[in-house]
Amino acid sequence: MEQKDAESTGYQKLIQLLRDKGLAGDTIDAVVWSDFSLHIDRLFLSSQEFLLFKEAILSLEPNEEFKTLIVSQIDEKFINSLPAICEKNLALTRLEIYHIHFDDENIDMLFNLFRKNSQLTEFVLHSCDIPDGSLKKLSAIWSQDTTLKTLEIKLLNYKEEKSFFNSQGMKLDDIEGLAELLRKNKTISSLALTNNNIGPDKLAMLVSALEENNTLTHLNFALNPLGNEGISVLCQSLAKNDAFKSLDVENTKMGYEGVKVLCNLIKQKSFIHLSIANNDISLEGVEILADALRHNHTLTTLDLGGINIRRVDGVFIRDSRILGPLISAVKNNKNLKTLSIRGSFFEAEEDVNALCELVLTPPIQQ
Repeated sequence: MEQKDAESTGYQKLIQLLRDKGLAGDTIDAVVWSDFSLHIDRLFLSSQEFLLFKEAILSLEPNEEFKTLIVSQIDEKFINSLPAICEKNLALTRLEIYHIHFDDENIDMLFNLFRKNSQLTEFVLHSCDIPDGSLKKLSAIWSQDTTLKTLEIKLLNYKEEKSFFNSQGMKLDDIEGLAELLRKNKTISSLALTNNNIGPDKLAMLVSALEENNTLTHLNFALNPLGNEGISVLCQSLAKNDAFKSLDVENTKMGYEGVKVLCNLIKQKSFIHLSIANNDISLEGVEILADALRHNHTLTTLDLGGINIRRVDGVFIRDSRILGPLISAVKNNKNLKTLSIRGSFFEAEEDVNALCELVLTPPIQQ
């Protein structure tokens, strides 16, 4: 209750400070505060207005401060002030940056921020443009960071296009930097590289680093065109990593050959989280996947969303024969708490019965 009171006090004080400084209307609308998370979206101010806004944030007392800062589509003045805000707000542990265009000048803010980092444990860079070579330089800085535990780099250098997949993404230099990061950093346990146009060739550059890393427990390669070749290389690498517990390969163009290799990994590893959603695993893949799931009793979260929807000649076809065997395969896993079948299609009565039996059997909660 005291925490909630402090959060309410912090938000009310910030809004009042903004009003006292003559900042209202669009400025206040751009600020959302929830669960000790401050979200600033589409904030564009004059130089004088920005100084007043910054003063208001820096005026918060330690027990009123936010733990997460999310900034999206804001101007350069606020971006460059982030190191000062982080230094003042010692409660801040998570920083998320969305839809920002970094140039050769303001990218220095990120370099300086992480050179001095002693508090941020989680960092998200989503849908941002950064200059060539910047990610490699950031990776070198993160290699020496002893505080950062969660790193998410998503939709890097994304351009609006018809395809949902990012055709720009990471360059070879970026991947080289990340490989060095994985070899040297000893604190990052969760890495997400979602939708960065990482195919088998770029993935191959990370393989040996993944084998050497013994702190990474969660890896997210969702929405990258890994294909069967990439999935095979990835699974063979992760088989040599004893710390590994969680894998997200949603929508990675994995088919039957990839599923076969993944199933061997499922049997070897004590997975607690697995997402293979939106992959066309085929009817042939269902049997071997069901067998692997029957052998696993450690999964707490499993995402099978959309895997019974196949694409044939550009047309989406729903196949109701896929989900039933997979749902039946996990019913004896007493640790499973969350099962996702979003975007799936049920037609056969036996599939519906299998789902009902699973949902009504503890310990499924979601």
